[in-house]
Amino acid sequence: MPLRRKKWTEEEEEALISKYGELLRSGFLSKTKSRERKFEPIANHVNALFHAHNPVAYPWLWTWKDASTKVQNMRNQYLGVKAKVRRLSGELEEFNWEDGLSQWSNFLKYKEVFGDHELDVIDFITQPASSSPSAPPRGTHLLSAPLSQHRQEHSVNCTPLPGDTAMHTLSKDLMHENAMRIDDHSADVLLPPVKDATASMVDHTVLDSQHGDLGHGLAFDYDGAADALKDADEGYDGNALTYPRPKRSRHCLKDDSNLSVTAHESPIFAFIAGQFEDLNERAARREEKIMEREREWEKRQSLLEMELARQRQDWERERKEMLEMWRREIDNREVERQERERKWEEANLERREIEREMERAREKQERERMDWMEKMQAQNMQHQAAMHQIQLQIAQNQQNVLALLTGVIVQLLGHGNDFSSEGNSVSSLVSQLLHEIQTHGNAIDPCRARRGTNESSDSQFDTD
Repeated sequence: MPLRRKKWTEEEEEALISKYGELLRSGFLSKTKSRERKFEPIANHVNALFHAHNPVAYPWLWTWKDASTKVQNMRNQYLGVKAKVRRLSGELEEFNWEDGLSQWSNFLKYKEVFGDHELDVIDFITQPASSSPSAPPRGTHLLSAPLSQHRQEHSVNCTPLPGDTAMHTLSKDLMHENAMRIDDHSADVLLPPVKDATASMVDHTVLDSQHGDLGHGLAFDYDGAADALKDADEGYDGNALTYPRPKRSRHCLKDDSNLSVTAHESPIFAFIAGQFEDLNERAARREEKIMEREREWEKRQSLLEMELARQRQDWERERKEMLEMWRREIDNREVERQERERKWEEANLERREIEREMERAREKQERERMDWMEKMQAQNMQHQAAMHQIQLQIAQNQQNVLALLTGVIVQLLGHGNDFSSEGNSVSSLVSQLLHEIQTHGNAIDPCRARRGTNESSDSQFDTD
């Protein structure tokens, strides 16, 4: 699907010309040097009035380049109509402004904005004093055959001036600039082949001017002009601001001061001058576009370098923070390790102290047990000796008692008749027996006392 062509509406054009005239009268445009600063406020003003409020009805968002191109086209259109209504009376120029209003309804309004500019930019043909008025004007080779017919039918009623004042001279700066551009480029020049294109454009201009079909906008409303500009732009290669160099005519380069034109050709050369100016403006725009791209590239490069520097600083800062964090973590781990080792040493010391205490307690218990065992063994030996002694005494007492009883029984059985003597003998035996028993009992009492002492000491040891 082909792209839609950007076209200005009448309301947008009216706002554009009004804002341009306001800034021109205020002196803002004369103080500002770059075209971007001049036309950026104008484009923003138009966009704020229309596109911002109703983007459907006004879909285009105009840039400062669009505004600059429109104003330039408006000025060229105004100068073209002004050249048509110019009348030469003697040495003075007169303009039929009412005729311009009949040809273009917005002519007077544009005249108020652009002012009564002199047509210096279109009077670039001169004639020497020695030239004859009847000689054919040089430079008419730019006109096509149909244009000659239309010129006869629709020529402007102007009378050429005789002599040196009959022709208008071109600004030397414009001629010198164009000549330098042609001479500086061996293979390419800035000017497109305008022979056929300009003739076709002027042809349509003359036809449309008679019917009053100049449109209301700032852009050219000539179909032939648009096609000619399109054909002229096809030679642009896109890499440099150059066009293929046309074949230079000997009449155009030999002696510019010998070129002449009558009043009938003034619209033609006005159009040609406008096209030259438009091409120069286009070349300047392309140069400015290239410079703007270079500035944009440098800006992007600087932004990229700044971004890389910022990222590098961020990475360096993060690396330092990470190293510092790792260092702090290592220090914390070292402190924790030392604390654990200290606690472990303290625990080992406590454990060893407890072990020593337990060892001392075990040794003490072992010594006490050994002492108790020795005491028990000694007491056991004493007890055994005492028991053995007691057993010996008991056995001896038993033997004595048995011997006594045996002797009593023998005496009783052997001396049964002698009771008195027997009674005395028995009493003597009984007394002897009691004495022995008493003696034996006294011998037993010390043993019992010693045994009671040993038992009391054993009970005391058990208590301990």
